[in-house]
Amino acid sequence: DLDYYNLRNAVFTAGSTGEYYLKVTTPAGCVGIDSVHVTVNPGDFLSGQQDIALCPHDSAQITVASALTGTYQWKPSYYLSDSTALNPWVHPVNSQNYKLIGTSAAGCKDTVSVKVRVYASGIISLPDTLEIHPGQSVQILPSSNCTSFTWFPESGLSNKNVADPIASPTASTIYWVNGVTQNGCKVYDSVVIKVNEESTVSVPNAFTPDGTVNRTFKIILDGEANLNYFRIFDRWGNKVFESTDINAGWDGHYNGKLMPQDAYIYQIQAVTSNGKIVTKAGNVTLLR
Repeated sequence: DLDYYNLRNAVFTAGSTGEYYLKVTTPAGCVGIDSVHVTVNPGDFLSGQQDIALCPHDSAQITVASALTGTYQWKPSYYLSDSTALNPWVHPVNSQNYKLIGTSAAGCKDTVSVKVRVYASGIISLPDTLEIHPGQSVQILPSSNCTSFTWFPESGLSNKNVADPIASPTASTIYWVNGVTQNGCKVYDSVVIKVNEESTVSVPNAFTPDGTVNRTFKIILDGEANLNYFRIFDRWGNKVFESTDINAGWDGHYNGKLMPQDAYIYQIQAVTSNGKIVTKAGNVTLLR
């Protein structure tokens, strides 16, 4: 504990509490002895906890233990409920290293460090509204960094525990999803699946039977409907196509031959799921 034992002035390095004696001898051989009692106060009185992991906007209490009474100062001091408390609450917006400096009543200092890690926020991005017609389905496709999902209500969904369920509600419904990231951070979002009771019937204005796309002239249906008739006539009034199958279409042929490029007349009558009769008539151009 002493740097030298045979010098008049020695430097004492704190080790343990104890009694220290000094013996001196004069040139004439006279001997003198004196002593001093040295009290060494503890300098290792703080013990820290494990590092903390939080999701954004969450908080946690730091639990550091102290074997002695004293004063405390956390550095940095921001995002703490009390920077002079032994166990403050912490709520940083980014990952942060905190250091506690403790000073005992005897003036001895000790330090501990705590790392607070803030995980990335959970993200789910959904459209506000998706629209379908009666009898149709739509797949919900969110953008997300979550690894688990729970949808509510379950009714009308193909699976309530996947990211992208297929929704087939019979009435307009708000679906909520709770997403959880790999690190346990939660996020919520919702989407409205609107069921449009009004089915629509439409047709294109041209088609190309010998092309690579749009080779068939057929009804475009949103929703449900039954077909009373679908008729097509040439410019002279000759009927070249007829069907009561709403999924059928004209491929431009009549009696086994491809008809010439021209404008043709169509007539359509359908009954939607809510009983509305839809009648359409017009011209379609056959392109070659």
